[in-house]
Amino acid sequence: MRFALKEQGFSLLEVIIALAIFSISIIALYAIQTRTITQNATASRITTGSTWASEKIEELISADYDTVASDNDESPDKVYKLDWTVTNEVPLPNTKTIKMVVTTPGRTGTGSKVELEYIKHKGI
Repeated sequence: MRFALKEQGFSLLEVIIALAIFSISIIALYAIQTRTITQNATASRITTGSTWASEKIEELISADYDTVASDNDESPDKVYKLDWTVTNEVPLPNTKTIKMVVTTPGRTGTGSKVELEYIKHKGI
């Protein structure tokens, strides 16, 4: 009577292949995670810059019609640059179009730009 040998466990080749697949998966997850962190930081900078721009626009909208003019400024934390251009009589008479451009800092020094455009009416 012969007894069949039962194979138990994994062969070395199976373990090496499993480790290779696991390593590739971990590397891919690491790349995704670092990209996500970078994108979240960029989104946070853009959101903060947009908030500063909205606050400045509110100041300009509430100011007297004749005093609103093109200018530039920095955010109170001196990180974001705000530039606005005021165009008279556009798109209608007795209106001013205020175009706000916010430059946000970037990791590479290039940064991002956010543009907002509002219309102020003389009677409001």
